[in-house]
Amino acid sequence: MHVETFSTAVAFLEAAQSALEANDLVNSLPLGIALRLKSGSLIPTQAPFLGIVRADDGAVLAAGLMTPPYNLLIAEIGAESDAAALALLGQALREGGWPVPGVNGPRPRADRFAAQWTADTGQPHQVVTNLRLYRLTAVRAFGEAGGRLRPATEADIPLLAVWSEAFHLEATPHSPSPDAVEATRQRVAAGELYIWEDGGRAVSCAASSRPTRSAITVSLVYTPPAQRRRGYATSCVAALSQRLLDQGYPCCVLFTNLANPTSNHIYQEIGYEPICDFVGYKFETGA
Repeated sequence: MHVETFSTAVAFLEAAQSALEANDLVNSLPLGIALRLKSGSLIPTQAPFLGIVRADDGAVLAAGLMTPPYNLLIAEIGAESDAAALALLGQALREGGWPVPGVNGPRPRADRFAAQWTADTGQPHQVVTNLRLYRLTAVRAFGEAGGRLRPATEADIPLLAVWSEAFHLEATPHSPSPDAVEATRQRVAAGELYIWEDGGRAVSCAASSRPTRSAITVSLVYTPPAQRRRGYATSCVAALSQRLLDQGYPCCVLFTNLANPTSNHIYQEIGYEPICDFVGYKFETGA
């Protein structure tokens, strides 16, 4: 068993893509980010960590991807019980001098990595997010909110940048926030951001992101507090999901926060079905 690290996403995907795609929906986050790095649509501010662990026979046993300053992402690859592969991946990060603020991934794999990291470094780990991954292959309900879905335009960038920052503060307060204006500008230019408009006013938004061979992610679902409880997010997500299916994607996936029972309920009404749970850990660095 040994670790291989890569300086480019092209090389990483040559080594790991087939293993990632063996469980492609669960791996939609690291796979989607790696594909964006490969295409140049994601330009990280620092060099990413891209690593795999191989068995002696060449099989990929584990894979990790990190775009600092964000958490390490652990993929769902290999046997769940292969704690030795995860330990070896952690060793490679430490020996390479990589600062690891935390880890995100499917349970129980991320649990196991976090426990091993604490055992090896003495850094305590703390849960900061509990998420559930859902998939949708057919929209069952579109909601009853008035209005319509439309692509965001350049004129929407100032408002959507504010909404994007508010979304990150609500959904991922323990994670560094990207430059909201620049990230919004890039999403609008790529045709990924959509607005639910009612009476000529933008009242909710959602985005598509990280397309892979078998799925595309719905993300950045946000409704400002004054417009909530009117069904806008339900209709926005349902309409966007249908649009993406109509474009030929086999299914849509999205993450929800398990601390928000409302969103978990409405997405299931739309037709999203749970796949698995994810957990995010923060590693305490001390004073």
